[in-house]
Amino acid sequence: MAVKIGMNQAKELLERELDGAEELLKNPPEVDELLSKLESFLRDIPVAGETLSEVPLMISMIKAYITRSYTAVSPKVIASLVGAAVYMVKKTDLIPDDMPLIGIADDIAVMLLALKISGPELKAYAEWRDGNKGAAGDGSVFDTESPAAFDADADRVTAEADWNAVTREAEAAAGYVEEHDAAVIKELIGRAAAAMAFSYSPYSHFTVGAALLCGDGSVYTGCNVENAAYGPTICAERTAFVKAVSEGHRDFAAIAILGGPGGAVKDYCPPCGVCRQVMAEFCSAETFRIITARSAEDYQIHLLREYLPDGFGPGML
Repeated sequence: MAVKIGMNQAKELLERELDGAEELLKNPPEVDELLSKLESFLRDIPVAGETLSEVPLMISMIKAYITRSYTAVSPKVIASLVGAAVYMVKKTDLIPDDMPLIGIADDIAVMLLALKISGPELKAYAEWRDGNKGAAGDGSVFDTESPAAFDADADRVTAEADWNAVTREAEAAAGYVEEHDAAVIKELIGRAAAAMAFSYSPYSHFTVGAALLCGDGSVYTGCNVENAAYGPTICAERTAFVKAVSEGHRDFAAIAILGGPGGAVKDYCPPCGVCRQVMAEFCSAETFRIITARSAEDYQIHLLREYLPDGFGPGML
């Protein structure tokens, strides 16, 4: 299951950056520094660069715009692209970039949206650049109005764009998460399966294993430990959390869970209500992922908020 960032959500995230982007454009050296950071970001995370293949053209157009080599582009489009760049290089946003498995899914969605909005302008710039080799950056000014220049009607058309098409692109791009990190997911499932062997379940005979992925990439496993008094019984998920928290961890990305009667995994094993509440104590409902598996190839991924909607947490106290 791929990470999906809805286009309405991406639109909101992009719009939050617009005022700051317009202000930033008043300082070309800072814009240039931003673009250098963006280039470095894409080099460090190749999968993002592969998905966002139009970003180099975008960077070229922004540089030509701030040097006044090319002005046949709407300032609103430039601000949108700069805003997307600002969002992408920020380490902490909707989903922190260092979060394993899913860290840059939101960055990709926001950038894809900005590129989609500016598609006609990027195409016009590419045609101009190809016809004016060497002109970009030489200080000459082209004030010819771009065929894609924005006006009130164009703004309305953009607002009413085919968001379904954009959504399909964003979801396809976000699909890299499952492919790129399949090895991590399989490792978690394997370690959860191994933890089942240590289950102490003489009363229910239902064995459960869990593997908890911390924000720094470390993994803690746990099994269910039953008690004759029943009440003191602790689930595999909470065992893993207690082990991790007791060693100083507070940042968690995902947990894999397997379980079944007599150690036979026949179906998905979702966490109980108490375990969901423990997860809510330490994890973001919007980003923490719960992997329930029947095997390394057969698994489901859900957000914590799907298992615990409107949950009670520390932020309510």
